[in-house]
Amino acid sequence: MLAHGQQLTVRASPPFLLGVGLLLLGIIMLVVAFVLARRSAE
Repeated sequence: MLAHGQQLTVRASPPFLLGVGLLLLGIIMLVVAFVLARRSAE
């Protein structure tokens, strides 16, 4: 399992890593927006 993950990391290309980074950034922004909405609603 761990070796498979390492192979995936080695085969990952920069554009793929950029896509993952953008995806994580989008998720973080959604979480922040959700928290701010709940905080303002209270």
